[in-house]
Amino acid sequence: MRILLTGGTGYIGSHTALSLLEAGHEPILLDNFSNSLPSVAEALEAISGRPLTLISGDVRDLPLLRSVLGSARIDAVIHFAAVKSVVLAVIPPERKLSE
Repeated sequence: MRILLTGGTGYIGSHTALSLLEAGHEPILLDNFSNSLPSVAEALEAISGRPLTLISGDVRDLPLLRSVLGSARIDAVIHFAAVKSVVLAVIPPERKLSE
C-alpha cells in the first residue's frame, strides 16, 4: 500500500515510516520541517535500504494536498502533522503560511 504520512519526518512519523517499510508498504512522507529535518528521510533510507518519497510542504496547503492525493495513488493517510506549541496552534493558518 502507498501510505501518506503527514508529519512523516517527525519522531512518531519516522518510526511509523520504518514500520511500514518493514511491512512491505510504501510510505510517502509529507512534512514542512518545522519540528524536524529533511535529513531524517535520508537516515530512514539508510536504515531500511529502500528509497523514500519525501514531499516538502505544509499539510495546510490545500492545492499541494489535492495534488498529492490526486496524483500519487495514495491508499491510506496517517496524519501526524501537528503544532506542538499551544501558542503556535492558535495562530490562523493563513498568517503562518505568509510568514
